[in-house]
Amino acid sequence: MHRGFGPGHVEQVLDLSDSLHLPRLLDEVVDELRPRDLASTVKGGGDDEVIKVTQSANVTLRFLNVVDGRGAGVEIKSSRGSRLDRDCFARNREEGVELDGTRHAAVTASLIIENGEDGIAVHGDARENAVKRNTVRDNGRDGIDLEDANGNTIIGNTVKRNGRKRDRDSGIELEDSDRNLVDGNRVRGNADGLTDVIRCISGDENVGSNVPRHCR
Repeated sequence: MHRGFGPGHVEQVLDLSDSLHLPRLLDEVVDELRPRDLASTVKGGGDDEVIKVTQSANVTLRFLNVVDGRGAGVEIKSSRGSRLDRDCFARNREEGVELDGTRHAAVTASLIIENGEDGIAVHGDARENAVKRNTVRDNGRDGIDLEDANGNTIIGNTVKRNGRKRDRDSGIELEDSDRNLVDGNRVRGNADGLTDVIRCISGDENVGSNVPRHCR
């Protein structure tokens, strides 16, 4: 099923047959998110993202279980004001959540687990987005990856056991990104071995308790 929403363009593939069925996915509670809260299961059926939001404003995805996509779980591209709140993004072949050239989006109180690439990717001149209070674990590459991403807020996330594909992948990685706030994140047991600190390849004027000195 394909649906269009808002002033831009949204593609959505919906399969509600497994509504409220979360085998092995929700074995922890994130900000009181519980299985009964997830109203619909959205499963991948094609070769692209399970949900794609392009050039849209103020699109909200809430209480969704987005799983088994052949691409990313959700891609938000060149949009403003998107909200991903209390969702589960799991077992997608690429990223769980991708924010590409997007502004003023928020990813909050969600589970992003067991995806093939990054858990959450923020890139493509993405600005002024917020990633708060999520659990990001067991993803193939970085848990949270910021590249060419400026002025974003990454606060209060639990980021663990990411980087199953490569030893150099990280809990949180930052590259070519400036003026981000990365604070109060619990970063443990990821492939790069860093504890409560991000891997900063390049960037200036970043602040917060997780930011090393050379990235400030």
